[in-house]
Amino acid sequence: MGDDLQANVSMYKLQLQQVEDSLTLDPENEDLLKLKTDLQMRVKLLSVKSSTTQAV
Repeated sequence: MGDDLQANVSMYKLQLQQVEDSLTLDPENEDLLKLKTDLQMRVKLLSVKSSTTQAV
C-alpha cells in the first residue's frame, strides 16, 4: 500500500510542476490556480498519510 501512496504523490507532484509551468505563461488563469491549490493539498494529504502508514 505504501508504494501506491508514493506513486500517487509522485504523480501529483509531476502534475503540480506542469501546472506551475503553465502558470508562468498565464499567471491569472483561475482554473490553473485552483488546480494548483487542489494538487498541493493532495500532495500534502498523501504525504501525511504515507508517513502515518510507514510509522505503523
